[in-house]
Amino acid sequence: MPGVINQPLVFVTGKGGVGKTCFAESLTHLNPNAVFFSLSHQGQVSAIDPGSSVDWDLESCTTDYITQKFKSETIAKWIMKTPLFSAIFRMIPSLSYLTFLGKFVHYLEHHPGAQLIIDAPASGHAITMIESIDLFSYIFQEGLLFKDTNRIKSFLTDPLKTKFIVLTLPTDMAIQEGLDLKNEFASKGLENTDIIVNQSLHKYCDRNKIQDKELPHFLLERVRVERELLTTYNLNEARLISYQTENLHQSIIEEVIDANN
Repeated sequence: MPGVINQPLVFVTGKGGVGKTCFAESLTHLNPNAVFFSLSHQGQVSAIDPGSSVDWDLESCTTDYITQKFKSETIAKWIMKTPLFSAIFRMIPSLSYLTFLGKFVHYLEHHPGAQLIIDAPASGHAITMIESIDLFSYIFQEGLLFKDTNRIKSFLTDPLKTKFIVLTLPTDMAIQEGLDLKNEFASKGLENTDIIVNQSLHKYCDRNKIQDKELPHFLLERVRVERELLTTYNLNEARLISYQTENLHQSIIEEVIDANN
């Protein structure tokens, strides 16, 4: 069974259109110290709660990082204005992911008890995000950036500090892609990854005590196919979020609370 979602850093990813943004937003309601961020594949971060909003765009994150290393905001701003530095980010897009990951880790290291819920990029971009750690660790191999990338990787691979959630739908293609993503994460040392199946008709019927004989034929067929897929892909013990067309946040919150208890 999937574990409780109480790690300081939680990434929610999956194939586009599976509902990961809504799910990630809902998780913030389970912890008064949680903050939601949406990290798009363009590398932009935004907070859902204006009261918790932080200006974590790429430029401010990079400026903060350089300021920490050189102990001078003036030097950091001067470096950021140089054409060479801007060109580096254009030539190496994955550097923006590493910058944001470093910001997340730094924030949590200095805010004990806080939790960041990250609406991560969709499948392919999520892999690129994780690969950026090993890429820059290999490029530099020593020095400050090497130490920082290893620090980030240590945080992300610690199951007590970071959880990855791969959200999927109860369809053959979506489940396959979700499992492929989970395996890709595992190959990079990210073992604390859960598959969660969203919009499950099987769970909806079970939760509302609807028997098969009460279902019209077309819905019964969908439920039957879903059950077969869960068995085929060995997901009978996976966390399921029941089908819902309204009050999505409340439904997800209730489902996660029930699973945790």
